Amino acid sequence: MDKEFKERVIRAAYRTWAAIGADCLIDEDGELDESATMSREEVIQMVTDADRIKFHGGLSKADAEEFYKLSRKDRNSLMKEAFPYKNYGW
Repeated sequence: MDKEFKERVIRAAYRTWAAIGADCLIDEDGELDESATMSREEVIQMVTDADRIKFHGGLSKADAEEFYKLSRKDRNSLMKEAFPYKNYGW
């Protein structure tokens, strides 16, 4: 996997989390919950599931196809570069 591809995927992952993160960190009433956190694994799942990285992150169709052709291990490794912390929240 080349460096430019990795950079495009990581930037798309950041944009995706920026677009959906607030919706993931709400309480049962739909209000922002400043105490809410998500694990890195949950964030990666949310960012990469259902083509969100393509639609919210702006990853091109060709890059998205290449990304989803990677093994699960390689995708997770790449996403851990994008999301290095154990937990994410406000």
